[in-house]
Amino acid sequence: IRVIHSVYPNIKIHLFSSTAEEITDKMEKGLLDFGIIIGPVNERNFNYIKLPYEDIWGILTTKDGSFKNYDFITSDDLIGIPLLSSKHIMINQEISRWIGKNIEKYNFSGSYNLIYNASFLVEEDIGHALCFDGLFNTEGTNLKFIPFLPELRTGVSLIWKKNQRLSKAAHK
Repeated sequence: IRVIHSVYPNIKIHLFSSTAEEITDKMEKGLLDFGIIIGPVNERNFNYIKLPYEDIWGILTTKDGSFKNYDFITSDDLIGIPLLSSKHIMINQEISRWIGKNIEKYNFSGSYNLIYNASFLVEEDIGHALCFDGLFNTEGTNLKFIPFLPELRTGVSLIWKKNQRLSKAAHK
């Protein structure tokens, strides 16, 4: 984007943050040219480029809470505690596979679509948010990120609608 903007300064960039479902829905309706999504791509409807990095899963929790001395979190550590999960269906399927077959032992007490909003619930000790590392800046807060063990990673892709004529700006 930096290179395109320096070569074509009249091209405007408008960012929209949401779930992959909302992004792909807006793309289907022609309201967005491109999307960056986490997790699997619907290859029937979208072209994509897999970006060269992956997100690492873990929990956002309080520094002084029940996980204050933990360097990593296992699926057994999460049994019975209140968990906040993303509203993204594909992401929740990945978490379910990581947890294993006894998902009913887990207390999924709420959901969120943006981690910033979930951070307020975490700060108030209402739950621990399942999320990616780096989505929320914990500096200067009472929150910390703890990665899962075994490690769980999810790919990121740039997508655009198949068989859609792109504007000149989008083509660039």
